[in-house]
Amino acid sequence: MRHGSPWTYRNHGCRCESCKTAWSDYNRARRARRIAEGPNPQRHGMPSSYINHGCRCDECTAAIQNYRRQYRTRRKQEANRARRKVSS
Repeated sequence: MRHGSPWTYRNHGCRCESCKTAWSDYNRARRARRIAEGPNPQRHGMPSSYINHGCRCDECTAAIQNYRRQYRTRRKQEANRARRKVSS
């Protein structure tokens, strides 16, 4: 195993400091590259364009707001179901 490589972190599960740093640096650079490239026009108006590519147009903003609203609703419903099971 070669330490200090993002691939060692990912493929071999190594969590030494040099592998964690390499993985963090790799992901930081990958995210910066995606933001610099901008959203894929075919995927415009998707939550992934807002998150991964940093697009803040009205379509992408509306998509992430809708996604987060649905996520919160789903979490509340799951919490209510769990509460009902415990009290039964």
